[in-house]
Amino acid sequence: MKAIKNPIQFLSKNYLNENCQFDISPGDTLHRDKLYDFDPFKADNLISSDTNQILFTVWFKDNFSQFIVREIDCIILQNINWKSFTISLVQSDNTQIQIADYTDNEETNLFIKLEIPVRAGVISFDVTDTIDSVNEILAGQIRVCKFIMNLSATTESEVNPITDEGSLRTFDGSLVSWTNFEKWGAKVNIQNIKKEQYDLLKSFIKNDGYITIIPWYEWEPKDIYECLITRGKIGTYAVDRWSGLISQTLQLEAKEDAYN
Repeated sequence: MKAIKNPIQFLSKNYLNENCQFDISPGDTLHRDKLYDFDPFKADNLISSDTNQILFTVWFKDNFSQFIVREIDCIILQNINWKSFTISLVQSDNTQIQIADYTDNEETNLFIKLEIPVRAGVISFDVTDTIDSVNEILAGQIRVCKFIMNLSATTESEVNPITDEGSLRTFDGSLVSWTNFEKWGAKVNIQNIKKEQYDLLKSFIKNDGYITIIPWYEWEPKDIYECLITRGKIGTYAVDRWSGLISQTLQLEAKEDAYN
């Protein structure tokens, strides 16, 4: 078995979600739910009309539908067919900055990492051409996140499918078994992190409830999950009295279906 040397990456939850406000130009129907439906494997057409150009803008909102400024440094585009496009952010002082500019892209999956996080309340995506000039603007998933930390490659992760299943008896007495879903779940044993890292991770879990994890290899669509971490577990940890480093176990359950 080949050793996995890449670190586990932790990001914030996806800030582009169902709470956000969306706008599109020209005025057509944006299939906004396709942007955050936890199905990155399927590339859906984002717009009703037959075109390879679109400009859509997203205003970040919290769980209470209040506009909010987010700290952002990671944009993840999964299963796209965008050849020429720009991505811009409107900062908290209303200054607009362009954070990505592609003119001849051939990649269907992109991880855009900013050097410095930007505090922004709005993000816009301006697509002006598609790969092979296809008149459909496709995307499987768009994630807008804040990088939290890398965890050492020596950190262990144990992966389990989480299945909702049971059985029932019909009127004739027959026993019928059923299974609703299988989801990705894991136990991550974090070894020897600093207290500052522990406090940072704890604050994201406390405030957002969810984090995004890239658990194994160089990232691929199938290897990114937005996960709930049981809050009771984040408070349980062990401290090495000599080094002051912290070890703990996190229980994760993904929102998305890992087997679709």
